[in-house]
Amino acid sequence: MDAITNTPGIPAKKAEASRLFSLERIIGSIALCMSLFHLYCAYFGQPEALIFRTTFLGFILVLCFLTRPLGGKLWDGRHIARSLLNIVLVFLPLLIQWYILRDIRGWYMRFGNPTPTDVILGTIYILMVLDATRRAIGWPIVIVAIFFLLNARFADKMQLGFFYGPPMPWKTLVNFIWMEESGIFGVPISVMASVITLFLIFASILQKSGIVNILLDLAFSIAGHKVGGPAKAAVVGSALMGTVSGSSVANVATTGSVTIPLMKKVGYRPYFAGAVEAAASTAGQITPPVMGAAAFIMAQFLGVPYIKIAVYAIVPAVLYYVAIFLAIHYQSLNRGIKPIPKSKLPDFWAVLKKGGHMLIPLIVLLVVMGKGYSVQMAVIWSIILTLIMSFLKPETRLTPQTLLSSLEEGSRSFVSVALACATAGIIVGAIDVSGLGWRISSSLLDLSGQSLWLTLFLSMIICIVLGMGMTTTAVYLVVAAIVVPNLRNLGVPAMAAHLFAFYFGSMSNITPPVAVASFAAAGIAEANVNRTGIEAFVIALPGFIIPFMFAIYPEMLLTYGSWPETIAVIVVSAISTACLTAGLKGWFMRKLNVIERLVIGVLPITGMFLVDVRTPLYAVIYVAAIAVIALVQKRTPYSSKIDERFGIKTKQPSQVDSNIDEVLEDVMYGDASTEPESGCSSKKNLLTGWGVWAVMLALLLIAGRTYMMQKHFNLFLVLLFAASCTVRRLLEKYA
Repeated sequence: MDAITNTPGIPAKKAEASRLFSLERIIGSIALCMSLFHLYCAYFGQPEALIFRTTFLGFILVLCFLTRPLGGKLWDGRHIARSLLNIVLVFLPLLIQWYILRDIRGWYMRFGNPTPTDVILGTIYILMVLDATRRAIGWPIVIVAIFFLLNARFADKMQLGFFYGPPMPWKTLVNFIWMEESGIFGVPISVMASVITLFLIFASILQKSGIVNILLDLAFSIAGHKVGGPAKAAVVGSALMGTVSGSSVANVATTGSVTIPLMKKVGYRPYFAGAVEAAASTAGQITPPVMGAAAFIMAQFLGVPYIKIAVYAIVPAVLYYVAIFLAIHYQSLNRGIKPIPKSKLPDFWAVLKKGGHMLIPLIVLLVVMGKGYSVQMAVIWSIILTLIMSFLKPETRLTPQTLLSSLEEGSRSFVSVALACATAGIIVGAIDVSGLGWRISSSLLDLSGQSLWLTLFLSMIICIVLGMGMTTTAVYLVVAAIVVPNLRNLGVPAMAAHLFAFYFGSMSNITPPVAVASFAAAGIAEANVNRTGIEAFVIALPGFIIPFMFAIYPEMLLTYGSWPETIAVIVVSAISTACLTAGLKGWFMRKLNVIERLVIGVLPITGMFLVDVRTPLYAVIYVAAIAVIALVQKRTPYSSKIDERFGIKTKQPSQVDSNIDEVLEDVMYGDASTEPESGCSSKKNLLTGWGVWAVMLALLLIAGRTYMMQKHFNLFLVLLFAASCTVRRLLEKYA
């Protein structure tokens, strides 16, 4: 840096910017190249599985080491050794990739009998993946991976019950985890590379087109004028964002920046506002049609089309949202929070008229997948349709520069998820090769005494504990290998068992003490982190009951039993969920005393698990019982005497700020930074920009010609990177 800034004739600031942008240009070109590579493979077909997966993870490692260098700088003249290590780590994945591809047939032939060079490079590769994961995600999943690796290697030294077993030679571990398609390059990376990346690229393009604002406006127009309107709008917005992003933290960051300030303004306490957003955003992760990376991996495990996973998850997701809505409703009544006047909210039909055309790609995505076409093809055509639809209105028009940034950001967004999948592959591979999964399953069955209830409870604890601080995808992959076999042995259907692991992997995001979604929401709400986490846990607590329901009564998943049994299970489950929410929040038809809370909250859940609710008669009894309770509630006023006997003081409703005109303007409409990046300085620049993309397309087809011939894959990547650099430089010139 000093050498540049002290050069005569070059201002220091300009020289520093020049150097920064040069590095940024390299990173951006790699990210763009990565997005184009996956789009190209999705349309024209993928290379061999190992070639495709190693190339994908090579991209990921290079991006991670470039964007997250040691010391915060790729090169620092004051720390030469550290800087050299940063440079080596950037090029090392490329060298190992070349080593694998130079003789791919020989690589296949060495499965089961790796050479010393294979063992050394495999060890280095495993360490690189763990280090990159630490930089991108943090220590929790890395510590878990290291533990299972050590357990596999030194199982005979671990006198810890089921962790004790025969040790695996390091050569065997490297062969299983690195060389074969069962560890790092197993199912998680396969699904990540072929499917999830496309959805994340699609999500990035949609966000740049202003779809987030459109979804939020629709949410406020639907629910904003109801009791607890802003909070309910947050729930609706997160549910809609669930069609774009499968990440709870990402949902918090996008919708929460709008909904949390508004909830605080109308009278909700900061911790409650953050908790609602965290719970709702976590629900968005388990809501069809796009349910995050884990759902696609689940489809691969079960050997069923992804659209079936979405169908199975409909009723549990609806019940979860019903519970959150009721929690908000009861809290709003308890605190005397009034709804937002409808006149101050966006008009539903006006929003649809302005930006409804951008919802068409989402509809097409669902229709195409529902027709049985591949997920890759559905996403490709949805992306193409998004580009076409964006030109219908100036507000949503995607310029070449905007498209460039969306493709780059799309690639950068899945670095952490991809590394989580790679590290999860290490964990799953170590568990499989050591036989630990079988030993844990046997131990849990012995501990539970073949009791389904106890096994489900222990499985829930395992999912939540292992999921603390980990992404949903990673924890699902780990716990699926541990708890699913137990549940299957006790008669739980495969779909229900996998959904059970998936749900509690998601719930770990809002389960204290490590609740990452709650942490993100607390930061936006400027609230106490622990209190926000506890409140989010309480709001979502009925959702913790839902997996037990569909594990015992798989009819809830719409695929088992007759329709009368299915309807009976759904009705009873809905009533039980609503009653538990009422008991937790202390409100039903009116405020509840402590005895009423226990009766309403506990008895329906207990009754559901004591009797077989598949019989429609039980559903009728449940409905009649709730009707009687509601009638009694209406005719009996609340008495604080019972609460006072238990030392519970009556809380007074808070004073609510009714002047929300200013905040509505600021939060929903006034911030220019939330507007989509659209528009060009002139028609000439617009045409020039798209002309640059035409050059990119030509270069891409030339590179693809080499690729399609299946002769020089490395040359294809070089040409693709050159095309990315070219189009990026040209767009910078004409921006």
